[in-house]
Amino acid sequence: MTDSVADGRQADAFTDVGYSDWKHATAKFCKHEQSVSHKFACSQLAQTRIGVQVVAKLSEQLASQQALALLSSVIYLARQAIPVRGHDHDDGNFMQLLRLRQGDNEALAKWMQSGRCKTYTS
Repeated sequence: MTDSVADGRQADAFTDVGYSDWKHATAKFCKHEQSVSHKFACSQLAQTRIGVQVVAKLSEQLASQQALALLSSVIYLARQAIPVRGHDHDDGNFMQLLRLRQGDNEALAKWMQSGRCKTYTS
């Protein structure tokens, strides 16, 4: 019987039964490192780590796009000498400009609808 997770079987000593032959442990561990199940598990772990990095990069990119949309809106208002705030926070020029821009920017629209925008736009 091969000890491969890839084909649905596994080495019972390291997963279900337990290991008690500590006198020969170093040799057994070296042998296990060469097994298909160990190599498969290492490749799965590497793929998981890569996936986490990709998600983190995408999240970071989305946050930078949102920050750029906010900053460019403030710069536009400043260059045109338009006040940022109105009589009410939700009625101000800045919020109206963001509402206008969310028609072109889907990520900004989702962020505005999530309710988190109140923290960063007040």
